[in-house]
Amino acid sequence: MYGRYAYTFRFGERWKWKNTVRQELRKFFTADFKKAEENFQLRTRFKTLVNLKLSDKNKQELAFSAEGLFAVSKMYEPKDEWSKFAYKESRLALYYLTDIPNTPLHVDVGYMNDLIKGYRQADFGVHYLAVDLIWNLPYKKKH
Repeated sequence: MYGRYAYTFRFGERWKWKNTVRQELRKFFTADFKKAEENFQLRTRFKTLVNLKLSDKNKQELAFSAEGLFAVSKMYEPKDEWSKFAYKESRLALYYLTDIPNTPLHVDVGYMNDLIKGYRQADFGVHYLAVDLIWNLPYKKKH
């Protein structure tokens, strides 16, 4: 469950800068729905996103984002107690966005580096390649 507040600044026709604060409540379970080490978490996310419009044709854009995540958790183990509110991770991403011509589809293709505090198995973060396919509903509001 989460709530989000965002504000967008526009700079001319090509640049957009969006800042977001998102507060989340997350509940954790094991695979068999028993108590997990971490019961639940209150997580705060601060994100800044810059979009550069490349072309009006197919709404082509580049998007760069940086996000910091902070959290406090109610633990079951090693002790039944609250953790300290602390920095958890940073996410850096670069995406190319475009509409697919003559369809109601939009596609985002990108890369994200997730730098997780204390995750020693990945010294340079966890790397994600992503493709998002978005179907824009085929109806329009009538005024």
